[in-house]
This record gives sequence, C-alpha cells and structure tokens, in this order.
Amino acid sequence: MANAGKAATFALLLAAGLALGGCAASDAPAPQGDAPAAEEAPGGERAASVQEPTTGTQEGVEGAEGEAVGSMLVTIDGQEIAVTLDDNETARAFAALLPLELDMLDVNGNEKFAALADPLPSHASAPGRIEAGDLMLYGDDGVVLFYESFSSSYSYTRLGRVDDPSALASVADAASVRVTFERA
Repeated sequence: MANAGKAATFALLLAAGLALGGCAASDAPAPQGDAPAAEEAPGGERAASVQEPTTGTQEGVEGAEGEAVGSMLVTIDGQEIAVTLDDNETARAFAALLPLELDMLDVNGNEKFAALADPLPSHASAPGRIEAGDLMLYGDDGVVLFYESFSSSYSYTRLGRVDDPSALASVADAASVRVTFERA
C-alpha cells in the first residue's frame, strides 16, 4: 500500500511540475549536470516512479564480500548493452533482483532514473566526476544510468559500468525508456 501512495504522490508532483512548465518537483532552478538523480519533494517523497520490479532468483550471484559479481545485460529498445558490475555489497544486492524491468525517466538531460520498491544497502561517496556509462545507486533506492559525463558533488554508490558507453547514445532523447536488467 505504501507503493500506491508513492505512485500517487509522484503522479501529483509530475502533473504539478508539468503545469508549471518544468519537469522537476523542486523549487530549485534547473540543474546544470550537477544535481542528484531525483529531487526530493516536500515530505521526503521522491519525484520519480517507484515500481514493483519483476525479479528473479539469486541463482548465479556470488554472496561473499570480495567475490566478483560479474556482468549483466541491459536491454533498451531491443538493444543489448553489456555491463560489468562492481565488486561490492550493493552490486550483489542489485544482481539478486535480476531479471528486473524498470521504466526509467530522463533526469537533468544526462541520466535515466528509476526508484526501486525496496532499498538496497548503500555506501555512498562523491565520485567528483560521473562518466557516461556509470550505473549508480542514488540514496538507497534510486537506480541511475548516466549517458553523459560531467562533474558532480553528489554522492552515489557504484553498481557497475557499461562496457561500451557509446551504446547509450540512443537513450538520450527519450523522456523515458523501458530497461531490462538481466544476468549475462
């Protein structure tokens, strides 16, 4: 029932933002590539969709700290894109959700974002620079796929990296995309 409330809040915030001529649910000016993946709305709700993901089992996921998580495929509009997952607790928790389908919204003209239904463990740090192809977690439930490189002071937990970031060029113009994450 909490997800229904978040979805309703998002719909209301999105409608209000569009009515005011913008797409962010914040009073701040439009970010210039150095904003978090999702703006916090009044009351702490995220201004992005929270979804019940389609999930798989933990089969094939290494569980002990220090072991490689491996790789996965991201499919966008029929195009399969290889991703190498980082060796950390967050990437393992994300891999345990696979296969996973998310509707990812464009945010700030440099990333696609979707909120997960449940939080993941996070160990955020400020990378200083985001590179096209970075797959990150914002907060503890925001999956972010960056398709542009830029400097940033915001903190993220790294999930992995797209092997060939130029493959993301096709997502830049879409307001939203359906993304499937699955084991390679």
